[in-house]
Amino acid sequence: MRLFRRSATIQVGTIKVVSRVDDGGIRGLDVAFRIERTAKPQPNKAEIQIWNLNPEHRGELQKLTDVFVAVQAGYGGEESLIFAGDLTEVSVVRDGEDLVTQIASGDGEKAHRTGRVSASFGKNAAVGDVIKSVGRKLYEQLKGSPGDNVFEKAANVSLEGVAGVFSEGVTVHGNTAREFDRLTKSAGLEYSIQSGKIVLTKRGKARTQTTALVLSFDSGLLSAPERSSDGIVKARALMIPGLEPPELVRFDTDGVRGFFRIEKATYTGNTASAEWFVDLECKEI
Repeated sequence: MRLFRRSATIQVGTIKVVSRVDDGGIRGLDVAFRIERTAKPQPNKAEIQIWNLNPEHRGELQKLTDVFVAVQAGYGGEESLIFAGDLTEVSVVRDGEDLVTQIASGDGEKAHRTGRVSASFGKNAAVGDVIKSVGRKLYEQLKGSPGDNVFEKAANVSLEGVAGVFSEGVTVHGNTAREFDRLTKSAGLEYSIQSGKIVLTKRGKARTQTTALVLSFDSGLLSAPERSSDGIVKARALMIPGLEPPELVRFDTDGVRGFFRIEKATYTGNTASAEWFVDLECKEI
């Protein structure tokens, strides 16, 4: 795989834009994106730009509401999903002689903002059961399929093993995301929404506990990791599949070694420039 052969696929509803950079130059339209994903409950964000989309597709995009947005990116046509979310805004601006379609999206944005829950649980309701029930409600509001696993890749968390009961029962009422956050925190857990799925972990722990992606200058690092005064390690890497919060990575450099949880990943790509990388913020675990 020749790493300069960058590729991206942007999909908004049924409209798909494919862009490739190879020996012959850019194939398809110029695209750019900036995506911020974190291990926090707040929705991840994507800002996407597409140059000189045809008038028909521009018009269609500006009429769309309540559809999904997906961004895949990689090298040489080998792409991985780096973002999926709800369409929040479409606009068109002029850049010299070019027309640029700007797309904004939030991962679980609508459910996070407008989802509501109202449920009562009787005496001695298990904390784990209440979390599971409210989580299922949140997942439904994220438009998850009934057959899907509600808590994706959360093998290190057993809700059946969460200690405690609500001896007098409990009523959960209000914004679903806020109530779910409150419940998980009370049980020593935390969650985030990643590509429309609820990722549930023990507080401060990584989603994957057994296998870590190794980051060194031989395996994708583009800059030397730097540790700040608050212990956060920052580094820049190639757009490697799996570099997403709250995954486990292992730095293997002279300056920084050890296991870390990805707290934030910012993906920056532009098929018309040299920008094609992921900026990471990680905490040692």
